[in-house]
Amino acid sequence: MAETLDYLIAQTVTIPAGTTVTLIDDLGAPRSVPITAGCYRLFAAQTAGGAGTEENPWELLHKLVELCSTANWNLTLLPSGRVRVTYLGATANGTMAFTSALVAKLLGFNVSAAGPFATGGHADGAYLPSHAVFFGACEDGGWVRTPGRFSGARMPSGLVYGWGDALGGATRKLTLRLLPKDETTRAALVAADADSAPPTACFGPTSRWCTPGAGEPAQDLPWGAVETLATAGARSLGAMLGTLQTAVATPADAPFERCYFTPETIGVGGEVRLSVDGFDVRRDIAAVELSYAATEARS
Repeated sequence: MAETLDYLIAQTVTIPAGTTVTLIDDLGAPRSVPITAGCYRLFAAQTAGGAGTEENPWELLHKLVELCSTANWNLTLLPSGRVRVTYLGATANGTMAFTSALVAKLLGFNVSAAGPFATGGHADGAYLPSHAVFFGACEDGGWVRTPGRFSGARMPSGLVYGWGDALGGATRKLTLRLLPKDETTRAALVAADADSAPPTACFGPTSRWCTPGAGEPAQDLPWGAVETLATAGARSLGAMLGTLQTAVATPADAPFERCYFTPETIGVGGEVRLSVDGFDVRRDIAAVELSYAATEARS
């Protein structure tokens, strides 16, 4: 049975000044396009309403198209989780060169340039994008209420006195299930069934097991789900929980939750275990808890 990706947890990253792409298209060849410095998030972020801040980052694909020219380029998220770059211009040999490798890695590309393309030509990332976790199978506890702060006492008469902030909140516990152990395992699953969309691999390269944050956010592909747990502490997340395929099909006003990993998740959570005892190729990540901040929409 083919796998589908119904969940996305995307973390906010900061793109520094000096990041560029170089384009060959109807507006001139070649032309260097600076990427505005600020905070970005893949897909699960506001598009026109983005502000480039930690709380309200720019949506990566939308902002890149805006900077590069909506008349010449389009970037979309596919149901498989890969990013597609499409050339819309009339001039032949349209090319998007990733002069800053950071952009390529955030999009899931392992090449220095996408293209050259004829009009309507496209290329898909070889990998799932970095700094995002795509998955389908999930033990999902749903959002549950968390109480506000209260300090008080009950008197013998039955009277209760004290102080409270009259606030509340919500958390959501997840177990990410049946993740491929690593990218080699994931690639073998895709090769065996081209219609299947396996989740983000559990582990990134072994060279980063002890230093997952080295080079943040420009780590080489492939990306591992545990690397998000290691690098997203106190960073805002965009989560589409069971709604990703609907959002991919109709992205304009797709809702998402802005949330964070709880301190417990960063400190002691994210327990990795075999999905099935004695079966090495799949992993679960348990004890992942999200802290709710707001419900937002892409547009």
